[in-house]
Amino acid sequence: MEIIKDVFVPMRDGIELAVDVYRPDAPGRYPALLQRTPYLKSGTVTGRLGATGLPAASPVGATAATTIAATAKALVENGYAVIVSDTRGTGFSQGEYDYYNFVGGPWDGYDTIEWMAEQPWCDGNVGIMGASAAAIFCYLAALTHPPHLKAMAANMHPNDFYFDQCFVGGVFRYENRIGWSTGMLTRLSPQDPGTPESNNYAKKLQIYRERYHQYHKRMTAGKNPINLDWLTEMFQHPTYDDFWKERSFAHRLDEVDTPTLHGGVLFDHFGRGTIMAHEGLSAPKRLFMSPGALVPGALDPEGGYQALLLRWFDHFLKGAQNGVTEGPAARYYLMGEERWLDTPAWPIPVQPEPFHLAGDGILLAGPLPHQKPDLLTHDPSNPNPTPRDPADQGQQENGLSYTSSPLAEDLTVIGSPSVRLFASSDA
Repeated sequence: MEIIKDVFVPMRDGIELAVDVYRPDAPGRYPALLQRTPYLKSGTVTGRLGATGLPAASPVGATAATTIAATAKALVENGYAVIVSDTRGTGFSQGEYDYYNFVGGPWDGYDTIEWMAEQPWCDGNVGIMGASAAAIFCYLAALTHPPHLKAMAANMHPNDFYFDQCFVGGVFRYENRIGWSTGMLTRLSPQDPGTPESNNYAKKLQIYRERYHQYHKRMTAGKNPINLDWLTEMFQHPTYDDFWKERSFAHRLDEVDTPTLHGGVLFDHFGRGTIMAHEGLSAPKRLFMSPGALVPGALDPEGGYQALLLRWFDHFLKGAQNGVTEGPAARYYLMGEERWLDTPAWPIPVQPEPFHLAGDGILLAGPLPHQKPDLLTHDPSNPNPTPRDPADQGQQENGLSYTSSPLAEDLTVIGSPSVRLFASSDA
């Protein structure tokens, strides 16, 4: 495998983004896969979705971190060139980061993909892939319709940033959003340009200095040195207004025509978003739902995602007639029975099973007449924290919860539960 570090790709506004190029040793033209990350292209990936060809994972729920380079190597060995990019304003890429570059760089994915297609090592067939933030950048690129983008694999991502990420249920995700945003500080900070012998050292040194100059300009204007203004801006839009609607994928799924392999993870905080995006997409698609959570690591490779990912790109980028579009609509892991199942349709046809809220925190199979309302005292100045583990929120519950008596028979729950709630407020 040949590795070329820190190549700079020009964007239409003159900003240059840093990418690493991984390609087979043998000369030739190859289909190419792109991953765009705000988490440093030289960093690590936590989780299993997208980590093709890696050693067998630990049991579900164990941390599984690997370098992006290791994932790239596995794809190169299967005949792909792989490009990993620092997104605008992170790592060695120029510019200033805003919330997923919605404002500053909405065409960066398009420009990077078209640059790839023009390179002598690319045969003009380009795919894009990634998990979490990198999956968001998959969708942002697909919505701009790069001519050479043929397929994508988007794993563990929101469908609507208000409902899936920032104000779930209309409540600001206090700990999650503040923690994630302040965790971006190291990625937005000046990066060590390395030794003068390293590739494009002069350019990296220039960007290192530009970051400090950005800090100086902000402090001169009376602002904090590192730009987290986008976090404050999100918090200042607590209702579902035009700010959020303009950033929502949910309202634009009919514009996406890129064949998409969706990977979702049970108990990941983007589980709902992944499923809703998949159900709303009309392009060729497959769904894969794995046990676990994004943090710690998720995917048990016995489910076959790694092989499915390769078959997906082999079909759409190499023209392989491997039947990947004719297989089951979805593969999912059924917890409790601890086994993988394939289904010819998603959503799965199901029989709704209603339960009813009752007083004293009871959940009943049938409604009770003349129930008094339950009362909840809410203090907006002291919101519920949102711990990282979506599977266990019990220690943080500060309101009302409802529990049924032991079930008389097994109940299988597949898909997205919903609730009809009647409420009034004295505020």
